[in-house]
Amino acid sequence: MKFRELLEKLDKRLQNQANIDLYDFGSEFGIELDYYCEDVNNRLVGYYLTKWLCTDTWVGSIALFLDNEFIGYSYQPARKSDKTYKFLNKELFDKTREYLLTLVEAQEFEYPNFDINLDEELGEGYILDYNGQHLTNNVRFLPTNEFVEILSWDNSYINPNRDEDLAAIKKKFPNEYSGSIVKIKFENGSIRFVKSDKLEVQYPIIKD
Repeated sequence: MKFRELLEKLDKRLQNQANIDLYDFGSEFGIELDYYCEDVNNRLVGYYLTKWLCTDTWVGSIALFLDNEFIGYSYQPARKSDKTYKFLNKELFDKTREYLLTLVEAQEFEYPNFDINLDEELGEGYILDYNGQHLTNNVRFLPTNEFVEILSWDNSYINPNRDEDLAAIKKKFPNEYSGSIVKIKFENGSIRFVKSDKLEVQYPIIKD
């Protein structure tokens, strides 16, 4: 799947909508936005391209739209990491900046690099590092190409068999960090422990 195809099929329903931090976003344009500044016209909207949970915060990459036109995306790998932004081209960057200027006073700024390749091949999904980041649906087991269910085991309040699961992981993967092992359930009901890099989370798109 190419980047442009992902954007064309992207799930733009409310459940996939992401918050845009206008204070952080405005700094990319040399504009100082108040923390309480709002996009009262709802012209700026973000939708998750990739998404995972870091402690208690959803992070990943967010496609950014102004007046329903794709302008670029943000990326945040972890909760305490800074967001980075990429923009499609100068024309859309200027259009977005002009809108932000209607909200606040501008400061000096430098143009970013415009290097988004809409024909970049992205595959059908993305890989996560830790078991706690996995969503509970739409995850594919790469060796067999099967969609599987992620079974939460790492928190005792979710799984009363946590200690038993940890013992099984230690036996099967003695040299691996338990946080990189995922408990999965196949459609036939069988349950296995696998390394997280064997799983692919599907992009949030609306199927044809």
